[in-house]
Amino acid sequence: MDDSWIFLAAQSNIQENFNAEMGFFPRTDIRRTDLYASYAPRPGILSIRQIYFFNDFNYLSSQDGQLQTRLNYPGFWALFNNGSYLLFLYLLNYERLTEEFEIFDDVIIPVDVYRFENIYAEFQTDKSRFLSALFSWRSGGFYNGNLSSYGLKLNLKVGAHLTANLMMDYNNASLFLVTLIQQYSVCAWFILSIRVCSSNHLFSGTATAGRSAAICCLTLFTGRAAICLLFITSCWIYQV
Repeated sequence: MDDSWIFLAAQSNIQENFNAEMGFFPRTDIRRTDLYASYAPRPGILSIRQIYFFNDFNYLSSQDGQLQTRLNYPGFWALFNNGSYLLFLYLLNYERLTEEFEIFDDVIIPVDVYRFENIYAEFQTDKSRFLSALFSWRSGGFYNGNLSSYGLKLNLKVGAHLTANLMMDYNNASLFLVTLIQQYSVCAWFILSIRVCSSNHLFSGTATAGRSAAICCLTLFTGRAAICLLFITSCWIYQV
């Protein structure tokens, strides 16, 4: 069976009184068409296992046929032999706003027709390694303004039951040449799995710690148990 070609098509007709209790349809009283096509050769060069060239097209109109949203995402996704990947998207957006759109307090996008474009790129290194990273970048239009962002996520495998993550994001959006959003965020957390075994019982738990200025973990191993101590500064902890 040849998996090089993929074609998908879907048509939805969502009436005005439809009750989307599960949240699968953010809009009602629309007709939606989704088209997807991809070609995925296996070039056998540059350590590329398979590369997907694709185009994702979404068309949303009102019940009387007036175009509301059109999204077109051509791009490619390259999967490498070691499990890392590279994603590139060119996003073409069409939005018709029939009502004012408040994205923040006192920040309103007025009724109009907007056409804007974005470029998005993402690279994930080999997740099976001790240290892996995810890099992301976006730049382009945002309604009647501009948007730029980039991010970095580091994943550290300390052991079979301990994973540390550090995520950093920067977002900058502007409308009418006025800075709307300029946000930096840094989050660090450990996913810690504690397992203590004895001859007559088994205890297992998972704890998550986040938003910390300084985190260190000390694991003490004995012949029949593992005791994990977590030292955290200025953070919150919750159990899941």
